[in-house]
Amino acid sequence: MKRALLILCASVLLGAAGLTSALADSAFTDTVGDPTGDAPDITAVSVSNDTGGQILFQVSVSNFTPESMLLLAFDTDKNAATGDNGDEYMFGWMVSADANNNGWSAERWDGTQWVEAAHSTMRAALTPTGLQFSVNKSELGGTSGFAFAAFAARFTADAITGSDRAPDGIASWTYDLTTPAPVTPAPTPKPRDAKPVFGRLLVSFPVAGQTAHFTLQVKRSDTGGPLKTGRLVCDPSVAGKVLKHTESFKGGNVNLTFKIPKSAKGKTLKVKVTIVNGTQSATKITTLPIL
Repeated sequence: MKRALLILCASVLLGAAGLTSALADSAFTDTVGDPTGDAPDITAVSVSNDTGGQILFQVSVSNFTPESMLLLAFDTDKNAATGDNGDEYMFGWMVSADANNNGWSAERWDGTQWVEAAHSTMRAALTPTGLQFSVNKSELGGTSGFAFAAFAARFTADAITGSDRAPDGIASWTYDLTTPAPVTPAPTPKPRDAKPVFGRLLVSFPVAGQTAHFTLQVKRSDTGGPLKTGRLVCDPSVAGKVLKHTESFKGGNVNLTFKIPKSAKGKTLKVKVTIVNGTQSATKITTLPIL
């Protein structure tokens, strides 16, 4: 019965139809209170689509009570010379006193007759204000825009006893799919660079002619843990002359090794250490007499 009524509704709805001007808005309205008989009254249809080509139809219809049907017919190429009087697809929803007849149907024109259409992406549900349909453009022939009309009917057995067409007359609405702008996530705030904080210093008193070892602990200002990032700049010197040395900064520790000249006895060793971590930096100067 459901299929027979769908085809019957299509025969009433379909016909040579002129296209209305395409609307930039996706909201369409129909005259309130214009159905014949006790048919449901279509008052508005809104259409939208997402980036994946899923198209959503929200149909506002009153008096959509048992023994009634709603049909949407689509001219997916906007060409009245193709399809069945222009239409290539139609979707219908029936509300019946017999629960076995409730639900939706999807049909396509195969060139000679209406046959069942692919509908894996189609969803339909009753809403407090009417009906909601959703289908992907891939199951509307990959259309990028279409003309469409809606038809509501009251029926007894296989006979239509009242109807409402939207829009009125023989015109159709048109809708062109758009590609919504992608949502750009808010940038993740860049973590604030931790300021280097110097900790324990391990150094033996420098002796002229011998190798000295210098170890300095560096911590994070935010957590107190070892600072494991950053760049080391250091200058061990005697009387303004930088000593040849090896250096490393790893795991939160500065390590320096250098030899004290024999001629430096009685002078002062100066070790200047700077740690640069992003926008933060710290400097420590240590001076020791050379034995």
